[in-house]
Amino acid sequence: MIATVIILAAFWGAKTVYNAMGPQVEAAAAVNQAKDSIASYTYGQQMARGNLVSTGMNILLAIALAAIWGSFLYKKLRPSNNASALALLAVAISFSLAGCGPSKVLPLENIGPNETAYVIPLEGDSANQGKIQSVKYLEDHKVLAKRIEIPVRERDLGHGLGNYEWLPTVKVIKVDRTPITREWTKGRESGTSNSNQAIAVESLESINFRVGINTTGNVLEEDASTFLYWFAGKPISSVMDENVRGFVQSLMSAEFGKLTLEDCKKQKGRIIAQSAEAATAHFKKMGLNIMNMGGSEGLLYDDPAIQDAINKTATSEMYIEIARKEKLAQDERNKMVVAKSTADRQAAEQFSQAQAAQVAKLELDIKRIQAEATLEAAKRWKGDMPGGIIPQGSNILFGLDRPLSNK
Repeated sequence: MIATVIILAAFWGAKTVYNAMGPQVEAAAAVNQAKDSIASYTYGQQMARGNLVSTGMNILLAIALAAIWGSFLYKKLRPSNNASALALLAVAISFSLAGCGPSKVLPLENIGPNETAYVIPLEGDSANQGKIQSVKYLEDHKVLAKRIEIPVRERDLGHGLGNYEWLPTVKVIKVDRTPITREWTKGRESGTSNSNQAIAVESLESINFRVGINTTGNVLEEDASTFLYWFAGKPISSVMDENVRGFVQSLMSAEFGKLTLEDCKKQKGRIIAQSAEAATAHFKKMGLNIMNMGGSEGLLYDDPAIQDAINKTATSEMYIEIARKEKLAQDERNKMVVAKSTADRQAAEQFSQAQAAQVAKLELDIKRIQAEATLEAAKRWKGDMPGGIIPQGSNILFGLDRPLSNK
């Protein structure tokens, strides 16, 4: 009986010490579930369940009690000692019931393919806890797509035997790397939120207006530890709406505030591109990858009268531009008419000149032919008056062809 008391006392003492120190060991060992090694995973899982130490202690206790109580129970369990056997059985049942309480069920944490997770011990010395604030520590405890068993420890609630609860000794922190798109606009129909999230700025003349922005961000797998270090489990959507939007707000306010309203309209594209470039570089250092950032909805003025005036001015300028272009078109048409008239006149002049030249040529040809005929006739004349050539009574003969009269 004394040996049994000593063994139970030793077991109880060992159990108490392990309950005080074991959870820290189990929590540290449970991180091995994150490793790809089968041996490391098995060891970490068994430690997370408390099987290695607890089961070993229970086996040693059973062996020791069996060695002491084996022969004694054999004698007491004979038919002549049924009463004693029942008494011993009642004692054994009392001992077994003394430890009854909530079942030890290890919580499971599933890690999806779009997530990067970290298994962080919640209990341990202060030196190890301080390392949680290190990117390298987070990188060493990073887990990809897996199922993790969370180790627990027993916590006495102070209301007698069996009144306790199970507390997790590690924490799984997830970083969802899925790309998130945000539309910071004024309109409820187009924006991510029903509230007005467009970037509020003002011009050099203190005219207030808003700029709509569309942007998408995600976390690359290699940047997950840095992202967790800076934003401590904050989802990408919140980081985009709060941190990124605030950063862009400050940049655009500074840039638009330097310009007149007219220049703000002209420089909008440049300022948005400049802000996107600065935001991408700034948040990349914090593990957030800004995939794109651009404008949406244009410039939206807080005062409707300003927008109305701008619309009227734009309409007037449009009509002026239409009239200007119509005048230019008419000028071009007039030039074409003048050019055609000039071409027609020149063509007529050229034709007239060509016709006159042709007539002159024909007259010269006729005179040449007549001259040649006269020359040919002169060569053939022998001094006589060819009859039939000059008609009788012609003035050219001066009356020489008439007969002399008898006087």
